[in-house]
Amino acid sequence: MKVGVTVDYTNYWVREPSDDDQWDSGEEAITIHGISAREASWGDELDVNKGDVVHAVVEHYSDGNTFGNQEYAEVKAVYKTDWEAQAWIDGVEKPDHGYFGSHIDFKIFSAVVQ
Repeated sequence: MKVGVTVDYTNYWVREPSDDDQWDSGEEAITIHGISAREASWGDELDVNKGDVVHAVVEHYSDGNTFGNQEYAEVKAVYKTDWEAQAWIDGVEKPDHGYFGSHIDFKIFSAVVQ
């Protein structure tokens, strides 16, 4: 079955854009709450059924630029076991998102396939 996994998060302002600087886009951060998993026409092909638990590696990163900073969360890999997800983290080189952006963290989140 194909499993579509999405990240559940909340955005909040760390610093709002300046009214005095038209180029200032402020700084926005996120709090990651977890993931949702469901049977979908997109996503990773896994040998799972509805009701099974999947484990996703989520990268938390920022895209900082000259005008401000915004944080994001992205599903990088989905597995049937948490040890496979941890092995992915242990084996990957920590990414460099460019001059201003940066990798913040990899975390494993689990969800029941709906």
